Amino acid sequence: DVFPEDVYFDKVTAALSASSPEYDAFMTGAYMTWTYGPAGWITDLNEWIKDPAKTNPKYAWDDFLPGVRNSCAWNGKPGGALGSEDAKQWCIPWGFEQNNITYNKAMFDKAGVKLPGNMDELVAAAAKLTKDVGGGVYGIGVRGSCSWA
Repeated sequence: DVFPEDVYFDKVTAALSASSPEYDAFMTGAYMTWTYGPAGWITDLNEWIKDPAKTNPKYAWDDFLPGVRNSCAWNGKPGGALGSEDAKQWCIPWGFEQNNITYNKAMFDKAGVKLPGNMDELVAAAAKLTKDVGGGVYGIGVRGSCSWA
């Protein structure tokens, strides 16, 4: 099946929660493992990755960067660190992307706002830079898809 992104996760989640045999493989983001893993809708892949009898010898798990591997490994406990020793490998990453923040230096200078160094400072700077909530100037813009915002 092919769905637009705005309905994809609703359809997959509904099928999984109903124990439907409709999907035996699907694509998801690492963030969906926080719902799918603890619910028992996906399987810990460590059994296959760590057992050479179950994995093609040419498959080089260590070729993935540790941070990328860990983005899909979680112990299922709220607040649990990604990639911890007790983490389950909920999915296999097939790619990753670099997120960057660009900014309008003149806007920061004019408002007397210091460049943020962490997430709390970013939120505070965005609030100070927002001038017209009705459609004029916003302190930050993010991707428009709900699953990525």
